[in-house]
Amino acid sequence: MNRELIEEIESMKTDRATWQNERSRLLKQNEAARRRVNEMIKQLQVLERNSGQ
Repeated sequence: MNRELIEEIESMKTDRATWQNERSRLLKQNEAARRRVNEMIKQLQVLERNSGQ
């Protein structure tokens, strides 16, 4: 039983590391998407201002 618990704990540690890496990757991906959307909004605002002239 002790060995089973040790194996389960090790498995949980591995899973946790995997989830942390995935979370980090998704946060970076989300930030990159946010920057792209903000840049598109700025470009649209410039187009809107220029179309009124």
